[in-house]
Amino acid sequence: MYDILIKNGTVFDGTGKKDGFVADVGITGDLISAVGDLKNASAKKTIDAKGLYVAPGFIDVLNHSDTYLTLFTIPKQNSLVSQGITTIIGGNCGTSLAPLVSSGAMISVQKWTDPSQINVDWLRMSEFLALLENKKQLAVNFGTIAGYSTIRNGILKG
Repeated sequence: MYDILIKNGTVFDGTGKKDGFVADVGITGDLISAVGDLKNASAKKTIDAKGLYVAPGFIDVLNHSDTYLTLFTIPKQNSLVSQGITTIIGGNCGTSLAPLVSSGAMISVQKWTDPSQINVDWLRMSEFLALLENKKQLAVNFGTIAGYSTIRNGILKG
């Protein structure tokens, strides 16, 4: 038995190798368990997607949930999840929340928002990512690049 069964949708598998195809998608927990003809399957919840498209989560590669601090203030990221976005990449436009080579590094974030909204208790990228990993409420996958302005300001204004 699946937790969720999406039936009769036009599936785009994200590989780009084939056009959309009509299929059912079985989901167990947070994993896709099966894709195909699942007409005899049962589920706790069934969604009829006839005439609709079914696709894997989308990646937002130009996201500012980090620099606007909404990773912390709105961890459910409702506006992104409702669009099908499941992964975001931060550190764009030269500003990231790590690494913080000195207290001057947060100057880069101030152009986006007030960093006093949160407790900045990390320096290294690994510490920042570990903090996010432990946030059970964060509803999206998060990756980041190290912002050059953050590093530069940390060195020059440190």
